[in-house]
Amino acid sequence: MTMPDIPYPLSRTTFAGLNEEQLAELRRILLDFKFRRVTALADQFVDEKGWTSEDIAGDATSLQRRPYASAHRFKAL
Repeated sequence: MTMPDIPYPLSRTTFAGLNEEQLAELRRILLDFKFRRVTALADQFVDEKGWTSEDIAGDATSLQRRPYASAHRFKAL
């Protein structure tokens, strides 16, 4: 297993000597950290807006897809 999506300060040399199981555990730790951080930021945003769970659920069910209309029309060459 390689970790091509690791943050820059954590270079590949930092993980030299780790086996596949250790790399998988490290990936789980990093993903858990990212998930908790994104969840906290989303909760903060919702609190700042004063939204409730009902508001969010209502918005999620009321979304309607619209056809894509490009702002730029490409001319045939």
